[in-house]
Amino acid sequence: MGAAGGPRLAANDLKIMLCTWRSRTALLAGVLAAWLGALGCQSRSLPLRSSYHAAIYVAGSAFHSRRVGELWAFDAMKPALKNRQRMGSQPIALAFNPARNELYCLNQGSRDLSILDVVNRRLVGRIRLRATPLAMTLSPDHLYALIAARIRRQGWIFKIDLPSRTIVARRQVGTDPVALATNLSGTRLLVADATGSRVWVLNNVGSQLRQPQAIALPGPPTQIQVLPYGPQAFVLCPGVNQVSVLNIQPPALVTNLTVGHQPQQMVLKPDGGELYVSNSGDGTISIIDTATDEVSGMMLAGANPMGMAISNDGRHLMVANAGSNTVSLLRLSDRKTLANIPVGMGPQRLIYGPYGLYVYVLDAGSNDIAVVRPDLATMVTLLPSPPHASAICLVAYHQPPAQPPS
Repeated sequence: MGAAGGPRLAANDLKIMLCTWRSRTALLAGVLAAWLGALGCQSRSLPLRSSYHAAIYVAGSAFHSRRVGELWAFDAMKPALKNRQRMGSQPIALAFNPARNELYCLNQGSRDLSILDVVNRRLVGRIRLRATPLAMTLSPDHLYALIAARIRRQGWIFKIDLPSRTIVARRQVGTDPVALATNLSGTRLLVADATGSRVWVLNNVGSQLRQPQAIALPGPPTQIQVLPYGPQAFVLCPGVNQVSVLNIQPPALVTNLTVGHQPQQMVLKPDGGELYVSNSGDGTISIIDTATDEVSGMMLAGANPMGMAISNDGRHLMVANAGSNTVSLLRLSDRKTLANIPVGMGPQRLIYGPYGLYVYVLDAGSNDIAVVRPDLATMVTLLPSPPHASAICLVAYHQPPAQPPS
């Protein structure tokens, strides 16, 4: 009996020891996590996967000739030049289609639209426009590309079906269409006509463009921002230092708001609550409350502020100051300038990289790209840039799984 009970007692002792070890390990892990939390450390799972790819694409003219356009790709997570590719001449705009993993490059010199497969990094199509393109936007469903162009002295809108890569609609609108925007549902297309000092509102349904209606403005428009909710849109008129507030449906002018001198760009907060306007003439940022349609305040920036970008969480605003060769980091909660970060010469455009880790700044004067860490408020490196860089775009996608051999 004692001999039979010996192994049974040993097994019980082993189970007790194992349970004790597990409980002590769990207690130690809990104490360690609490201690790290007290020190301000947070454990978080990495959002990156092996299939995730992110790149910054910059379009510009080639070194040897302005008749040749080049598209440079940079690794967005570890800033470095990845490859260069020839495109059409004088590229002016880029747009990424996440539904098809395609990048569209609008070329003014060759008067066409180049289509790049970003997964395989190869040119897969070219659509001839036979018109001088001026601006481009994609429909919210990513099925159509809308392009503003000029033929002689007339303005035209081209609607391109992206799956078939064919022009499905044309509509004559104004004389100088320089900017485009759609509402969130994509049912309304707004076209800024600079020469006519007006905005055209078109019904954008299916493959058609119908019933253009014009709204008169106090001056030539250059940019349009549409609220993500409601029927309102904001139009920048730099010549008269004003931002016009419009109703999309029915089309009507609501009011004109006076901002700073020589406004350059507008950027909308992710929730649509505030609109920010960079004023190059007085080095300020005007703040427009979109709920009340009033200028609610002002922030200081550097000399000649140009391009702007807002972090994904809506907490910070980055401003490129072409006159002082700096980038201003502004905190939107209390409208305070946190830092003025030195970059290259003549910064004009900037864009946030994935997860807000880096900000990429196009320096027109020194022909390079400054890479800024917003959390450290410092520039970490300078990258080369194609000459006459005219457009910058973030491309992020998941690599599709390899097809098994047939």
